[in-house]
Amino acid sequence: ECNKLLRVLGDGGHLEAMVGVFEAMVASGVRPTQVTYGTLISRAGAHRQPKLASRMYRDMLRRGLQPDDQTLNSLINAYAKAGYVSKAYAAASVMRKLGV
Repeated sequence: ECNKLLRVLGDGGHLEAMVGVFEAMVASGVRPTQVTYGTLISRAGAHRQPKLASRMYRDMLRRGLQPDDQTLNSLINAYAKAGYVSKAYAAASVMRKLGV
C-alpha cells in the first residue's frame, strides 16, 4: 500500500523520496486520503520540515479533505518544533473550530 511506503520513507528521513512517491501516486490517478496526508504531515514535522508539512496540509484542504485531530496535532508539532509559534496557535484555533 502507498501509505505504508510513504511512512517507511518518511520514518527514514527520505523526505524527497517520500514526496516523489506521493507525486507519482497522484499522477497515476491514486487519490490521496486523509491518512495519506496525515502520514506526510507527521513525517515532515518529525524531520523539522514545517514548510513541507504546511504544503501538504494546504493540498489536503484543496482536495476537499478534512483534517482530523492527529493531522492537526502533527501540523501543530511541526510548527512548534521549528519555532513558528503563531502558526502553531493558528492551527490549534482551526482544531477548536472543527471541534476535533
